[in-house]
Amino acid sequence: MAPTAENSLACGCPANIFSSVEGVAERKLYILFVQLCALMVLVRLWHMILRLIRLPQYTAELLAAIVVGPFFLGRISWVKAVLFSPEGVNTLVGFSSTGGLLVAFLCGLEMDPSLIWIHGHRAWLNILGIVTLSAALGTATSDMLYNMIDPRTSRGHFRFVLSLFFTITGSPALVRQATEMKLGSTEVGKLGVWVAVLNDVACITVMALMTLLPVLSGASMMESPLEPLIALAYPVLAYFFVGRLMCHVMQDRGSDAQLMVVMGIMLAYTAMGEVVGYNGMVASFMLGIMVPREGGVVTSLVDRLYYPARFVCLPMYITFMTHVSWAGPIEPLAVLPVFITVILSTTAKLAISLGMAWVYKTPLHDGLILGFLLNVRSFPDLIFFAVTVEQRMIDVRIVEVVMVSSFLNSLVAALALLGIIRVNKKPNVMISTHSGMEEQSIGAELHLLVCLHNVIDVPCSINLIESCRGHGTFSLSVNTMHLIEYNERTAAQLLYRRDITHMLVGGEWKQISDAFEAYRSKVAFSMRHSTTISFFFNMYEDICGRAKEVDASMIVLPYHMLYRADGKMQVRNLAIRKLNQRVISHAPCPVGIIINRGLGGTTLRSAAHMSHNRNVLGLFFGGPSDREAVTLGGRLAEHPNISFTLVNFLFTRPNNRPEQARPRVSSNTARVRKSQQKSTPKLNSFAENEKALDQMFLDSFRGKHEKNRRVFYEERIVKTKQNLVATLQALDAECTLFIVGQGQSLAAAGLMMSTECPELGPVGDLLAHSYSSITSSVLVVIQSSSHKSFPHES
Repeated sequence: MAPTAENSLACGCPANIFSSVEGVAERKLYILFVQLCALMVLVRLWHMILRLIRLPQYTAELLAAIVVGPFFLGRISWVKAVLFSPEGVNTLVGFSSTGGLLVAFLCGLEMDPSLIWIHGHRAWLNILGIVTLSAALGTATSDMLYNMIDPRTSRGHFRFVLSLFFTITGSPALVRQATEMKLGSTEVGKLGVWVAVLNDVACITVMALMTLLPVLSGASMMESPLEPLIALAYPVLAYFFVGRLMCHVMQDRGSDAQLMVVMGIMLAYTAMGEVVGYNGMVASFMLGIMVPREGGVVTSLVDRLYYPARFVCLPMYITFMTHVSWAGPIEPLAVLPVFITVILSTTAKLAISLGMAWVYKTPLHDGLILGFLLNVRSFPDLIFFAVTVEQRMIDVRIVEVVMVSSFLNSLVAALALLGIIRVNKKPNVMISTHSGMEEQSIGAELHLLVCLHNVIDVPCSINLIESCRGHGTFSLSVNTMHLIEYNERTAAQLLYRRDITHMLVGGEWKQISDAFEAYRSKVAFSMRHSTTISFFFNMYEDICGRAKEVDASMIVLPYHMLYRADGKMQVRNLAIRKLNQRVISHAPCPVGIIINRGLGGTTLRSAAHMSHNRNVLGLFFGGPSDREAVTLGGRLAEHPNISFTLVNFLFTRPNNRPEQARPRVSSNTARVRKSQQKSTPKLNSFAENEKALDQMFLDSFRGKHEKNRRVFYEERIVKTKQNLVATLQALDAECTLFIVGQGQSLAAAGLMMSTECPELGPVGDLLAHSYSSITSSVLVVIQSSSHKSFPHES
């Protein structure tokens, strides 16, 4: 019976959310859009969760693909009907296949071929041992696992695939894991990177030869003798022609059109490789690793292709690389073979690493760390999947087992590494002998730890160091520390190269290192430069640990805002502010936050030709932080071209000031009021003690510097906040640098409240405010919380 209007109105919701979309092409675009949104959300969600256990982002992408793909949501019938209908799967498969080529190209760009030649005998012995033991385990257990999985492939193919899976590692993810866990600069971390790169190159070479088997077999029968020659010449073409052509095209790295030309070259070269006989993933990876590293082209491509390749193309490719499974029902996951595969693949690398540790007489935990590092899986698994599926060596069931095993391998390796590092972490028993500057004599050695984030901070840091240099007999030791935020993008550029001048992060590191080296060659004091790579949330551990190691008298940190040309302050990264707060809370010595408003200029050239004739003003409001700040100002006054003025602020209340009404206290809070009454005399005694210490410090400071004609003393009377602001603005015209403590005396706290950065104190917050009219640079000195004095109850 033909449907009527009434019947059509009574049908309710359509069977598919895309049923109302007219046209097959439009429906496919809608499905693709929903798939991309789901993948991006899941990747971000899993990355935030797995970051807590230090798993690399590749694991989050793999897990998101497993959830969205045929192994989880694909098993639900209505989800499969809505998002994975037959008409939409073909479009998604085509899109994911192209995305897989981009992922393989990015993987080749990230891997550094120069690491192949940076190795020793131990790395080669590790490779030979891993290959031998993996092949033995794969051969011995293949029949058992074959009967459990019951795949639709031959036993010989399964035996070879299993041995190859046991052997392969994931060098890109291993580098990230080692860097994130502070293992990158250790011997075991470097050895792990070398072994992983050598192993991956060997395994991918075997996969490339697998794809050429039909061509080579045809050549043996003399059917087409030119085909193997063309196939062997294909990598040479990539190295001598295509890679250099990309470098020539990418001379202007800011052009999007040139980036599209590079992508076109990559796709054309990959298509030619498939014609010759290579797998597309192998050809694309081969091109990426053959692009010359000189000139910064590789780092520019990695930086611009990172987001679309990692957040869109990679999860989409993993989801639909087994698209043949969408044609029929998916059988349940073989759980027991998965666990056996994980145990065997872990055992192979772990046994060889422990054996090498025993042979070379290295600690046992180093062997365990190396073994679990080599079990981290990454992009080479994708090429493994692509090649073995194309050669019909594995089916959907084997792919399912191997994919889940790859994820569990990385999970087990990360958890094991965290446990080993935590157990073998040595307790910090180092005692800092330079807890502050106030207790030091005038001729004691000043130890500075100066931290900076990028090139912008270099001129200000050098000028501040120069200001602390003093005269020829003044003792100074400086340690500079370049703080690099760790993330997936920077990790791709930190592959432990000897020549890092062409890296984005490394290039900036090179400029900073050269600037400090040029300055160090002109001074007579000790100066050392170091670099730390950490997440911002735990970078304070590196800074505080370095401060204890060098017995720092003070840690100098850059402010989280930059000075703009219009005189305002602009936030550059809010994570820097949180980092500064954590350092203040955990530092073993005073911390100085430098608000740079042109101290030393804005370029490295201005830092090299700086002028030292400047007036420095120390603002004293009372308290331990202010005493530390003025002590540092006295050190600066030892420089022949610096004059220091100590401005002591005296507070007087206005006449006839009304007293604030006291709040009414209910009967429930009688105990609290009684406790406050008991503690009031102690608080008053503490305040009086601080005033006495302040007066003693001022008298001592004036006595020490009475013969120095570059040290001056002033007193300013302040009654209101407006009066204080006007006084600071007047002083601003006379100086280049303010040095101030937190100014948290009772009088200062009564005049103003911090509104933007409470960690700087009320005075520091006023001087550093983003809309302040102050034009001089400011150094806010904050005493370490571990050395602050507080009233104690008896």
